[in-house]
Order: sequence, then structure tokens, then C-alpha cells
Amino acid sequence: MRKQKRDTGSDASKLRPINLTRIAYSSGFTIFLFFFDFPELLILSLIHLSFSFLWFLLIELRILVEERLWWSGYVPAAADSCYLSMLVYVTGNVSSFLVMGYVILVTLSSMTDQRNYGAFTALFSSAMYALVGLLVYLGIAPPVNLMGAARIPEIWAILFASGTALLSFLLVNRIVSGLFFQLNQEIRDRKAAEAHLVRDLEMARIIQERMLPEVERLPSSTRLRLGSRYLALESVGGDLYDVIRLSPDRTAVFIADVSGHGVPAALVTAMAKAVFTVAVSGEASPGEMLRGANRSMYNFIGDLTHYLSAFLCVIDLKREELSYCVAGHPLALLYHSDERRLEELDTEDTFLLGVMPDFEFRTESRPLRKGDRILMFTDGVVEAMNPQGEQFGSERLARFLQENSHRSPSEFVRSIMDHVEEFCNEQAREDDVAVICIDYGVD
Repeated sequence: MRKQKRDTGSDASKLRPINLTRIAYSSGFTIFLFFFDFPELLILSLIHLSFSFLWFLLIELRILVEERLWWSGYVPAAADSCYLSMLVYVTGNVSSFLVMGYVILVTLSSMTDQRNYGAFTALFSSAMYALVGLLVYLGIAPPVNLMGAARIPEIWAILFASGTALLSFLLVNRIVSGLFFQLNQEIRDRKAAEAHLVRDLEMARIIQERMLPEVERLPSSTRLRLGSRYLALESVGGDLYDVIRLSPDRTAVFIADVSGHGVPAALVTAMAKAVFTVAVSGEASPGEMLRGANRSMYNFIGDLTHYLSAFLCVIDLKREELSYCVAGHPLALLYHSDERRLEELDTEDTFLLGVMPDFEFRTESRPLRKGDRILMFTDGVVEAMNPQGEQFGSERLARFLQENSHRSPSEFVRSIMDHVEEFCNEQAREDDVAVICIDYGVD
């Protein structure tokens, strides 16, 4: 259904200039005939003007899709040809500047993307022109020339003018239609390439979404409750997070942000997914895990302009401890529910991943108590900007966390995304956004 709507809209937009030109010409000639007080032909001109308005409305309101109906192109072509013959009759000269503009109009209006009604228009217009001349020649219709002296044409002049009109129509139509169809073929090829790219990006988006874990479906036996949300700036983006079960008692959670966005960042994100899956394992500390990930990412992208920031933490249920490490990433927040106290998970010796071949990342640890909440996010959250140029900022995020600590993790991440969008007030985002929230000690 959506595709049909786009097609009809395209049909209306392409035919709008020619339909408006038809209305303008018909209005002008109607005024012209009214000025010369020719009531019979004025009625015919008003009929054609009414037809022009009706045809315009049918296409604009998408009641009629001209390019899909094989017969529809003949209707305006026939109406214009009849009207052209009347104008030839009252001006007495097919080369009149008033008529030649309409000749071009009829020739252009006889073409669509799929069909060219030029041969019909040429034959019908030439036949109508010859018929008008014969009616005057045989005395059935009086000679009229509002532009000059009226006279009865010679038979040879009628045949010559009709043949010339036929050849002129065909020649103009041939030249213009060649350019018209060539241009439209280029447009169709470009649209096909764009559609192919959109399909590829949609497939890439689906693959990237499947790279992210469905953290809400983790077994409840972990005593962890999680919620996450990701919004890419384009079809694909450069943010990544994952939850990895190291053992029954240890769970690793990381979030990463690749520089830039779009397809290049998404490719680096796919590499990072594989790298972290290998590096985050066993009994190693978060600092050792990030050190291994940094070596691998440097081998992949060390000579490129892309790099990663990351925050990695390991939650130990048995020891009731949170150990973490930061690699140039926005600091995660730890909310102690029993004290209603908020803490930034800071560390020393932090650096981006993939920039240098080796770096000693420092591991920090914090005790965990039942009801504590960990909030990890990318800089697209705190750097979101409103129309006044003000950033959302860490303080606003911390205040929102404290005021909404009663919400479940899944509900909280949805509400924080809504809050950020409300703050931006329709201001376009400039970066990908990812948030992951973890509640500890929930049975």
C-alpha cells in the first residue's frame, strides 16, 4: 500500500507542470475569445478550461493515476488537439505564436514514463487541422481570422499545412521524447540503485540488532535484572553492548562506542563484537580483558582513523563485588539504593582502544548491596543537545536516575530515552545512543 501511494504521488508531481500549463493556456485563450466577442467558441473554450481543472484535480487527489491507465493519456491529448484546431480556426494561421506554444504543450503532454502518445497526437491534430481547412474551403464554416484578414484557403495550402503540421509534431515529439525517456531512465536507474542500497542497509541494520543481546530474557537465577536500549543515528551505527556469562557467579557487561557513525562505524562494531567475545572470558580481570581487546583492535584498525571507547564491568555474585575498567568512555553510574547515594565509577590510567598496540588498563572494584543499580551509556546521551545549544549533561542524567530509581531497568531505559528526546525538542540527534541498566540482588 505504501508503494502505491508513493507512485501516485510521483505521478501527480511529474504531471503537475503540464497540467498547470494547460490551465494557464486555456484561461488565456478564454479571455482572448471573450475580448473578441465570439460566444460560440467561448463556450467551447470554457468547456476545455473546465476539463483542464477537472483533470488536474483527478490527478492531484490521486483519484486517477494517469501513468497506470493505458487509455488515460489519449484523453488530454485528444482534448488539446480539438482545442488546438479551434485556435487554428480563429487565428487562421498555424504558425501564430499563440498556437505554437500550444503545439509544444500538446507534444509534451502526450508523453509519460511508460508511453508516448506522440503518433496519436500528431495524426489527430493534423487531421483536425485539415478538417477545419476543408470546412472553410467547402463553405460549411465561415472564414475567421481574429489576428488579421480572413480568407478561404486553397486546397494545396490545406494539404501542405496539414502535412507540415504532422511532420512538425512528429519531429518535435521525437526529439523531446528521446531526451525525456533518457532522463527518466537515468532517474529510474538511480532510484533502483538507491532502493538496492536501502535494502542492503536494512539487512545490515537487522544483523547489527541481532548482535545485541536480549538482556531482558536472561535467566532470573543470575539475580540480575537488566534493561537496554539502542538508537542508531542512521540505519546502522557504532554503539555496542553485550552481556557475557563467565561462570554461574560471574557476569561481564560491556558497552563500547566506535568513533563516527554509519556504515564504517558499523563495520568496526562488528569487529569489536568478535574481539570482545574472545577477550571477555575466564578468570581475567576487566583490565586484562580490555588489554587483550585493545591489542586485537589495534591489529584491525591501528592505521585507520576509527577507535573505540569502552566500559567493562564484571559482577561477582558470590563475592558481591563489582570490578570495572574504563577505556576513554563516559563514566558509568552506581546508585546505592539503601543510602540513596550516586557514585561515578572512575579510574586512573584510561585510554581509547585501537590507538596504540598495548596499554595497561587499571581495574577498580566496588562492593555491591542488594538493590544497587548500575547505569552504563554512550556519549550520545549526555551530549544530546536542545535547540538552544544546551547539552543534556551528566548532572541531568544523574538527577533523573535518582528520581526514577523505583522503575524497573527496562522501564527506566525507555523513560530515559523519552526524556532525552523531550529535552532535544525535535532537534536532530548527532550521534548514536545506547543505554544499559543493571539491578543487582534481585531474585
